Amino acid sequence: MLKKLLYLVALLAFANISRAAIHYVTVSGAGSQNGSSWSNASNDIQAMINLSSAGDQIWVVNGRYKPTHPANNVSTISVNNRNNAFVLKADVQLYGGFTGTETAVTQRDSIFNLTVLTGDLGIVGSDTDNAYHVVVASGSLGTAVLNSFAIKHGYADGLDSTSVNGNYVVQSAGGGIACRGSQLIVVNCLVDSNSANQGAGISNYQSMLNLVRSGLTNNAAMNLLTASALGGGIYNMQSSLTMTNCNIIGNVGSGGGIYNDLSSVNIVNSVIRLNSSYNLYYSYNAGAGILTHKSSTTISGSVINKNSGAQGAAVWDDSSSLLMIANSTVDSNSGQMAIAAFASSSVVFDNCSISYSAYIGFQCANVSPTITNSVFNYNGGNALNYSRTSGVISGCTFSHNARAIYLDSFSAPAINGCTIGNNVGSLLHEGGGMICTNYSSPVVTNCTITQNLTAIYANQYGGGVKNINHSSPSFTNCIISSNTAGANGYPNFGGGIYNGNFSSPTFTNCTITGNNALQQYYTSSYGGGICNENSSAPVFTRCTIASNGAGYGAGICNISASPATFTDCKISYNGLSISAFMGSGVYNDSSSSIFTNCLFNGNYGTQGTVYDIASSAPVFTNCTISNNKNASYGGILQWGGNVTVKNSIIWGNSSGVGIYLIPIATSNAVTQYSLIEGQNDTTNGNIAGSTNPLFTDTTAGNFKLLVGSPCINTASNAFYTGNLSADLDLGNGPRLVGTAIDMGPYEQCTGLPAITAQPTAATTCLNGTATFSAGLSSTNGLSFQWQQNGVNINGATNTIYTKSVSFSDTGWYKLIITSAVCGNLYSDSVKLMVKAPPAILQQPTDTTICAGGSFSLSGAASGSGLSYQWLKNGNPITGATTVTYIVTNAQIADSGSYTLKAMDSCGNTVTSQNVLATVHPIYTPTIIIATAHDTICQGTLATFAVATTYGGNTPNYQWYQNNNPMGGDSATCVYMPANGDVIKCILNSSLTCVDTAFVASNSIEMTVNPIVTPLVTISCGLGDSVLEGQQVIFTSSVVNGGAAPQYQWRKNNNNIPGATNDSYTTVAGTDFQGSDQISLSVRNTDACGADSVSTSLLMYVTPTGINNISNDDYHFSLYPNPNDGSFTIKGAATGCSNVTLEVYNMLGQNVYNEEAPVNNGQLNQKLNLEKSLPSGNYFLKINGVGTTVIRFAINKN
Repeated sequence: MLKKLLYLVALLAFANISRAAIHYVTVSGAGSQNGSSWSNASNDIQAMINLSSAGDQIWVVNGRYKPTHPANNVSTISVNNRNNAFVLKADVQLYGGFTGTETAVTQRDSIFNLTVLTGDLGIVGSDTDNAYHVVVASGSLGTAVLNSFAIKHGYADGLDSTSVNGNYVVQSAGGGIACRGSQLIVVNCLVDSNSANQGAGISNYQSMLNLVRSGLTNNAAMNLLTASALGGGIYNMQSSLTMTNCNIIGNVGSGGGIYNDLSSVNIVNSVIRLNSSYNLYYSYNAGAGILTHKSSTTISGSVINKNSGAQGAAVWDDSSSLLMIANSTVDSNSGQMAIAAFASSSVVFDNCSISYSAYIGFQCANVSPTITNSVFNYNGGNALNYSRTSGVISGCTFSHNARAIYLDSFSAPAINGCTIGNNVGSLLHEGGGMICTNYSSPVVTNCTITQNLTAIYANQYGGGVKNINHSSPSFTNCIISSNTAGANGYPNFGGGIYNGNFSSPTFTNCTITGNNALQQYYTSSYGGGICNENSSAPVFTRCTIASNGAGYGAGICNISASPATFTDCKISYNGLSISAFMGSGVYNDSSSSIFTNCLFNGNYGTQGTVYDIASSAPVFTNCTISNNKNASYGGILQWGGNVTVKNSIIWGNSSGVGIYLIPIATSNAVTQYSLIEGQNDTTNGNIAGSTNPLFTDTTAGNFKLLVGSPCINTASNAFYTGNLSADLDLGNGPRLVGTAIDMGPYEQCTGLPAITAQPTAATTCLNGTATFSAGLSSTNGLSFQWQQNGVNINGATNTIYTKSVSFSDTGWYKLIITSAVCGNLYSDSVKLMVKAPPAILQQPTDTTICAGGSFSLSGAASGSGLSYQWLKNGNPITGATTVTYIVTNAQIADSGSYTLKAMDSCGNTVTSQNVLATVHPIYTPTIIIATAHDTICQGTLATFAVATTYGGNTPNYQWYQNNNPMGGDSATCVYMPANGDVIKCILNSSLTCVDTAFVASNSIEMTVNPIVTPLVTISCGLGDSVLEGQQVIFTSSVVNGGAAPQYQWRKNNNNIPGATNDSYTTVAGTDFQGSDQISLSVRNTDACGADSVSTSLLMYVTPTGINNISNDDYHFSLYPNPNDGSFTIKGAATGCSNVTLEVYNMLGQNVYNEEAPVNNGQLNQKLNLEKSLPSGNYFLKINGVGTTVIRFAINKN
């Protein structure tokens, strides 16, 4: 209350200052120091703030300024008080950076001339005596601006709080700037070297903060051993922050740069660098750059780099509604991960890069992030690390990381169109491309995984891809090439792909080529292209496994009971880079793989294109193994176990027989309807091994059968395990031509053309046009049908298919060429990608502000190549083309309905929901004491009532007597004033949009008149002793009777009827008797007059003719009695020559003396008393003949 009073006293003292004034401040002040000009500059910033009205500006010259006013009592000065702060005022703008000669704000060089506001109050360099806060923004501040200041050395280590403008500002938060329930715009400021438990630079609590072109540097959250050291740069709690073109550098705390809790944050074109979260309280050692919890955070066009912390060194996001990072760079952050997102509703990472992270680039758990068009490179650990995470990874590049993607614990993202290359594993047993573990099942399409390398020490697994522990990813249309599993002197497994521990991935239309499992120093390497181990059961369909190298299974290695399945695959030219010791194509150890419609050719090694050992029992159906170059055992070498060959051709390999059974092992071969070189058994449908199968051109790798081949129509349909009427051969022709299937993977038919040009994949816009075509050697006698996802497309019956696409047209397309004789020939399936139309991820929300304030509207959308346009009332806003639209100095005309329209590169648009921006006018509250009683009598209660405008529904009132608060919160006040009291009332309007919340009424100066009490005396001209029947007149003397006094005579305290004049005439013995008391009551009838009663007269009434009073021996008479003061005394006075005569009044006072002669014993003497004696009763005392006393009365009327 005292704070509010002092604030209002200052407000009233300067009530006549004109609005929109400029107040000037220099370090030493000048002239009269009233702040009216540079020549009369004040040296007290806070005094100028107090003086200012809404719209005023304060210009401050370069220099250092310390706060000298307590934050809760800004009208007083208290030097070196830690509660001191610069307390901002509603709609007052502070500008620093002046030299003292400027006449316009634009004349400043504010970039290099920041004005310093410092909390270093006491001993320089000692923090513990510094101000808790340098700047305080509390309560509604409207358009308040802080521009071009350096805010330094606040030290918020207190345990208490201070009430400022109705909000409690805690002493442990906001060393630089403490915002509480406020709005503030900070432009071109530096917040540096401040400390606090929370928000060392800025604490933003239940506030709206807009930072523009400002920096927060070297601020540090304290108490790093506790969980409270939050927000070295900025701490946001239940607040909104908009930050544009700012630098957040070198701050320390959990959330070293920025800490967000239950807040909405929008960061645009800013740098967040060199912040640290090294909190010794480990679980809070997170978010060195940004830590966001249960918040909505949007970051665009920004750089987050070189931040240091244990977890989420760049960004830590936990349980938030939105984390969106777009068009930004995240690099060179240290700690376990650069970005970490946990249990958040929506995570979007678009067109960004993460590079040079100390370990993990992006960690996600229990989220579904959308990561698009981004680059991950040179990270020291996993570029992406997922746990229980799905979502989308699209169009991204991963290169030169210490592993690209790590998927753990049921993670199942959709990965599309990504390039994963040149990554090098840094951990034991792990590759550099992708790892799927613990039941993870990503869906990977159209990706290239190339030139990745495992770590170079200890056993290494999966240079390109590693799938372990029950994982079942799917790979479609992917290229896995030139990857290496390699460590000097150690066994290596799966140069391209490693599948282990009960994993069951699928690979469809993939190319696995040029991969190597290194074999050095006589150590073993397994599976140059693919290694399947420990009960893994992968499935490969229409894949090419070529030019891979390893010691055991240059192309494929299946070991430890791993029944891999290969259908329509080409296993070719493996072993050229690293010659296979065993199995240049396939090495099976205790595994029973299945090969259907597969071609083995051009593989190079020492022993066997297929090498089977131990209990391996592979099955080959409709396969061709030919033209392989092995030093020995050119086809299949079987060392134990059973091999089954059906409908297949093994012929033309470089060394000997098609199947070699090791004599010392228990081996067996079952061959049916096959041609196997070196085997002349023609039972079970077999053809003698000396017969030439007549391949088209083995040198060119064409293993289709020529017309006249003995293998045409000589295989068994019964042994084929697929659907002969629907399946394709390895050349995409019909699997069955005629009535019987051909041996090998190709079906011979002269009625089908050669496909000279395959359809190509396409990516197009929604509502755009897509065209697919196939080149054929001939079209004669053929029919055509295009399919989408295996379903015929109506009317698509030419070799060229063109259509206008919708989003549902995304899928796989192929052409079926049908010959009446040969059946169907199928083109390659190619993918049509229809760019997803943009979608709104974050809707803008309604906002309500006061005129002159600022508001921002933010949205976010997904899509590629997005552009934005804000619309007001349906009309585009010029220049409003970013995700955030900011209006400063908003006016009523800015009210309206706003929407955000996002357009992708295809021209597709999406529009956000309509939101309302409401700008209320600024009202000026008024208050007047409408029932003014400025003159009153002493001791009387006065009643005052006010009439107000724009006080709102719940206004507050404070009455003041001589600037001291009194009374309650009421529109009326009743009290007993003193003379000269000044009465006024302060109205605190409950309206939000007012130019000042506090306004003072007119002042009433009280005139209090004293109570005027009459002074009344009465008298009776005859005195108090009168004769019965005598007329008696009572008169009065009145002082302070007023202009028209009222009289009332009283007898024995009872009013005498009709006796209402200033005198009272009556008759003794009739109207009053002896011992009656007569008094007079007088009323002063003036404004502050009172009643008064005189002293009562006790009356004596003597019967007419008073007898002499004498002793027994002498008798005297006195006459006349009553008299006018002249009378005769006569009587016998024997024996005396004279007597003494003494006269006494009723008070016993001697008023007359005389000697009288006695002649011949007789007294006869006339007395003439003093004429000044008043009427009344007297006593005559006669001395000389004893003592005689005679009572008489004087009546001069």
